[in-house]
Amino acid sequence: MIDLSRSKNEKIRNTPRKGTNVEGILFQCYYKILTETTSKEKIFFTINVPRKVKKAVDRNRIKRLVRESIRFIKPILENTITQPNQLLSLYIIYKTNSFNLEHMPKYDKIKDDITSILKTINQRMKRNEQINIDFFKDVSTNNLSDTST
Repeated sequence: MIDLSRSKNEKIRNTPRKGTNVEGILFQCYYKILTETTSKEKIFFTINVPRKVKKAVDRNRIKRLVRESIRFIKPILENTITQPNQLLSLYIIYKTNSFNLEHMPKYDKIKDDITSILKTINQRMKRNEQINIDFFKDVSTNNLSDTST
């Protein structure tokens, strides 16, 4: 069982930095579906804005805007997670390139990018769930046909 009542540093160490990822214009997101959790939350996310964004005020503003944009689409993702012991762990990284460092992104651009990333994750989770359902249907059909012969 994964216990998420640990310290912040332990939570950050457990966030997925490798594995399945989705890239947007401003952000890159790694995600992983964890099972056997004791947490009541269905979604856990970590936001990383590198120190290449020089001012702490700007880094904190970007994080705040990301949290706000996640708040709108979070109920849709929570409905996708069907099993009670599943947890979606997200690691969101702000991309630093020359354009992003010179211009502070507007809320609309951040919201659009995060929404498209989370919708892609939602579609992948639904597709994966459908594949699992189809697999179990095929297995049960094959088992029934094997026993009748």
